[in-house]
Amino acid sequence: MGDLQYEEPKASKAPLLSLASRVVTAASLAASIIILKSAKVTFKIGGDKYQYSYNDSSTYQYVLLSMLVAFAYNLLQIPSAIYHLKTGKRLTNRYGFLLFDLYGDKLGVLLLATSTGAAFGATLEIKRSADNLETIGGQDASDYRSKLGDFSSMAYLSAGLLLIAFISSTLSSIISSLALSRK
Repeated sequence: MGDLQYEEPKASKAPLLSLASRVVTAASLAASIIILKSAKVTFKIGGDKYQYSYNDSSTYQYVLLSMLVAFAYNLLQIPSAIYHLKTGKRLTNRYGFLLFDLYGDKLGVLLLATSTGAAFGATLEIKRSADNLETIGGQDASDYRSKLGDFSSMAYLSAGLLLIAFISSTLSSIISSLALSRK
């Protein structure tokens, strides 16, 4: 009986990829949120001090709101992905839950795509306008340029992490599409 060979069927890599992509998305979003919220600069123009943060831009407010929604959705999906990885079965195979995954992932990808573009675009414009400004109200704008350059560096870092979150969220969206097509 030693001649008989039995090969276990190979398990699907989809549960592992799904969990990994959700964890990467959540971690990237958490880091991006923290960086964007902490990106505040104070600069002087003449004798007056001014502060600039994400709150001063409706674009960054949209980016932050999008990141928070996508982060919350991914946190809700991680336990289900862990269960699927451990047991090899979905928490529920009901069609409605698969549709929720599909549409939730698609909405998350759209939010992350638009907010990634918005974050890079707004940061580029802030940096460009600050670099081209020599004086403000007859006062030297060098402190303003320097501080907004610092803000832009932090905003670019946040946007880069947001891009990583978008890419990994796209992977989980593809996996949820495949899961629905198999049903």
